Amino acid sequence: MPLHHRYLPFILLSLGTGLIPVTAHEHGAEGVPEGKAVSPDPLDSILWIHIFTMIAAFGVILPFGMVLGIVRSRWHVPVQVLGTVLAVLGWLLGHAHKGRQFAPNIHAAFASSLMSMLALQVGLGIYLRLHLEKGWHGVVRRHLVRLHGIVGKVMPVVSWTQMLFGGITA
Repeated sequence: MPLHHRYLPFILLSLGTGLIPVTAHEHGAEGVPEGKAVSPDPLDSILWIHIFTMIAAFGVILPFGMVLGIVRSRWHVPVQVLGTVLAVLGWLLGHAHKGRQFAPNIHAAFASSLMSMLALQVGLGIYLRLHLEKGWHGVVRRHLVRLHGIVGKVMPVVSWTQMLFGGITA
């Protein structure tokens, strides 16, 4: 058995729970007046695309895919792949806009937690899709299936909270 298969569940769990530290880059708050939370600039088109892409991904597609997973639909994986691609695209767009600038805020701070949960879900989903059931994989598989289900059911609540933070921030 290849070495990477042996450690994959532990790496995924470590990434998803924050046991492996990651540092985010600083977002420039240049243009934000002293004592203010946002710059006077309007929301540019890239930021609007970020907003609608993230609403589509985290507010509609990923929760719909979760329901498909609960009912064991064959469409669960394709829908979740679409939602994940849109979420990553939206996250990148959130870093690429040139319009309104924001001081450090809860929406930006909470984004890494939500994206870490998404990464954990994707990693668990890929691992579970490999159907590794021999040896220790069979022992941990049922726990990982349960973890995948729990994190998947918590994500809509966390996602909608993050969208609320985004609306407040904007």
